[in-house]
Amino acid sequence: MPPDPAQQPARTLEIALLAPVPWTHLRSASQLKEATFGSDNWELFRKLNEVSSGQEVDVYIVATHLNEAIPDEERLWRALYIGSCEAGTEKFRQSEKHRPATTVTDTSFAVHWLIRDLRPAEWGLISEMIPFGKKESYGKPSRPQGPILIKHPLRDLS
Repeated sequence: MPPDPAQQPARTLEIALLAPVPWTHLRSASQLKEATFGSDNWELFRKLNEVSSGQEVDVYIVATHLNEAIPDEERLWRALYIGSCEAGTEKFRQSEKHRPATTVTDTSFAVHWLIRDLRPAEWGLISEMIPFGKKESYGKPSRPQGPILIKHPLRDLS
């Protein structure tokens, strides 16, 4: 039975997260109900939590470490961001159980960010995405080097 929408947190259309994640981790995480990825940019996630005010946030994930055999539809993924936790906390230790199996050899991170509903994106051009607080698009055909906050691509369509 699908979740009751009345019980789900609201989703913001003000802001979204654009983040690079290795393709192997995305494939592994797609088998999980919820998945945790790591970052050292704890300041960005604090800002995201502040701006989103507890609402769920759309995440656009750029698959990295690709080879030519990766289908185009698996180059950009989408999920819902449901929170983050910083290293040294009990919540951080608990979040380890949501790490994709392929991340076992990863280095440690300053923050874990938790997502759900990971799936290949239906559409999306990174070059058209606008960094949060800016007026012009990202404008680069390449992937970001780390997570960045962007203006939600659907904001003006709602």
